[in-house]
Amino acid sequence: MSTDQNLLESVRAHRTRLAAAMLFGAEGRERPRRSMLARLLIGVVIAALAAAACVGVGYVQHVLEQQRIERQQISNSEPAPTAVPPLESGSTT
Repeated sequence: MSTDQNLLESVRAHRTRLAAAMLFGAEGRERPRRSMLARLLIGVVIAALAAAACVGVGYVQHVLEQQRIERQQISNSEPAPTAVPPLESGSTT
């Protein structure tokens, strides 16, 4: 048998063992479908929470960037504050 054949046979055996471990677990008996379904649902919920967190962070960053741009535009359009104008002569306060 050639080296390539040995390697392919080894990979096939590993895949079979991994598939059996996934289905039957360490105890060697088949896992109930409920257990696998529960794990799948937990994984989907975790993935949805992670996606929602990413969307939320992106939205907050967008809002903060818009506020920064607005503040920058306002500060660029306002004239610089000047000194208090002098009082006119003859006026009483």
